[in-house]
Amino acid sequence: MLASSCCVVQLVLNALSVGCAGFAVLTPYRLPFTGVALGLLIASSRKSVWTPATTAMAGLSVALMASPDLVDSYNNGRLSDWTAPLFGSAVVDRPRQGCVPVVTQTLTFEIKGLRCMGCASRVKSVLEALPTVTDARVYFDAGAAVISRTVPAYLVSDKASVSPEVSADTAVFAKAVRESLARIDFQYRAKLVATEHTKPECA
Repeated sequence: MLASSCCVVQLVLNALSVGCAGFAVLTPYRLPFTGVALGLLIASSRKSVWTPATTAMAGLSVALMASPDLVDSYNNGRLSDWTAPLFGSAVVDRPRQGCVPVVTQTLTFEIKGLRCMGCASRVKSVLEALPTVTDARVYFDAGAAVISRTVPAYLVSDKASVSPEVSADTAVFAKAVRESLARIDFQYRAKLVATEHTKPECA
């Protein structure tokens, strides 16, 4: 269970602004550890009487085993995609006061230094707190982050990919991403690898 509970431990450390716990070394062994833990749970359930304490312990064990998958679903946006039909979207329509052309810009970053899904969750929280960001998804396995942000259309270059002509605003934002990640852990390295944007629309 320690291989699975690393995400829970890391999330607690994230809340306390502490760095990586170092449990990521157990991640490659998660599947065999999970199999052993499930086998022990099944064996003990056949031999013991189910009391509130044993039920709680079994529930906690299953929750810890599922925690890395839940954290990964949160990091890459699948969790919000699943819960949106149940709880509705968090987006609130604002009254329109004239037309300000804006675009939704999508930037893809290569992120180096991610050691576990709990670390990826911390990176996601930092990225979502940046100005203009509307959505951030972090893919631990791919070592990548995809950020969506809304900006005035005149700030964005017409270039669809990173090039010497990339807009000054995009370059400033990419620098802010790199600096924000370096502040939480000096091992994080972010490199902008692709950018695209929608057609201008009224805000």
